[in-house]
Amino acid sequence: MAKVNDIYGGGDFLKAGDLQNKRHTVVIESWDVQESFGSKQIVLDFVNKTKRFSLNKTNARMITQLLGTEDTDEWIGKAISI
Repeated sequence: MAKVNDIYGGGDFLKAGDLQNKRHTVVIESWDVQESFGSKQIVLDFVNKTKRFSLNKTNARMITQLLGTEDTDEWIGKAISI
């Protein structure tokens, strides 16, 4: 039997299984935009973390609401819980 995390685990991007069903507070260090399969996504890097977080539209809008700005440059240095 194959386990999903065994197949899709590892890599450079944060996955739900990496969080171990716990809330983690992280500080946004930087961001960039990556294109995949014809669509663009914001990708966040966190202070002292090796994995990156690729935002879907819902997560990007939630962070915008939480931080009170859609300007991603203003997200740098801000803490969020994931």
